[in-house]
Amino acid sequence: MEYARSYNHKTFGAIGSVTFDVPKGTFKLNGQVLPDASVAHLMTFALQTLQDAYAGAKSTDEALGAFNGKLDKLLNGTIGTRGTGDGADERTRVARVIVRGAVKAKFGAKSPEWARFTGLDDAAQNAKLDEWFAANEATFAPAVEEKMAELAASRAKRAELASAVTFDM
Repeated sequence: MEYARSYNHKTFGAIGSVTFDVPKGTFKLNGQVLPDASVAHLMTFALQTLQDAYAGAKSTDEALGAFNGKLDKLLNGTIGTRGTGDGADERTRVARVIVRGAVKAKFGAKSPEWARFTGLDDAAQNAKLDEWFAANEATFAPAVEEKMAELAASRAKRAELASAVTFDM
């Protein structure tokens, strides 16, 4: 069975198209064989994910980028997975969250400084946050340690709860 779909943005026009080939065979839902019409319906809605990717785009380039990014993830098998991140440890990630909040509060969410910062790619933002933390470590360190303690207590509480209950799968 073949499902072809074209994608058009209401403002920016044609975005792309795909053809989804599904081998003819038996498809079941809750153990019941589905008729071809039901399989076609499900495949049509599965392809909706590509339209959802660009629905809120503010420009043609943004719509095309979102569509092609989602299509790439589908084709390379990374759909639904998180990025690998930069390998930062938990303390560094916590420090970045705290510094980011302080920077946003200091500059303001609508300031040109905040816009410049948020316009950086992820790696550049992380580098800047690490730089700001290092320059102000004495000020930030107590807040980081407090948050680390909260996270440890939360993990301990979850472990305590998990040891006190049973779950059947």
